[in-house]
Amino acid sequence: MQVHLPILIIPHDRVQVNKTELRWLLFLQGSLFFLQA
Repeated sequence: MQVHLPILIIPHDRVQVNKTELRWLLFLQGSLFFLQA
């Protein structure tokens, strides 16, 4: 199963991301996966 999530593509200059933004990205990923399901 392949899920294409362009949102997860983060520039190398932003490797250090705070946990809040990581949670937001995970939330967006879950939302997109739910919509595509």
